[in-house]
Amino acid sequence: MFVKKIGIDLGTVNTLVYVPKRGIAINEPSVVAV
Repeated sequence: MFVKKIGIDLGTVNTLVYVPKRGIAINEPSVVAV
């Protein structure tokens, strides 16, 4: 079974996705609609 672990930080300015052994995979501006 393949299990992928990631960490997601939904900050106020940028959304970060961290993948172990690769580092930060995505660093994009956050978009929020209210």
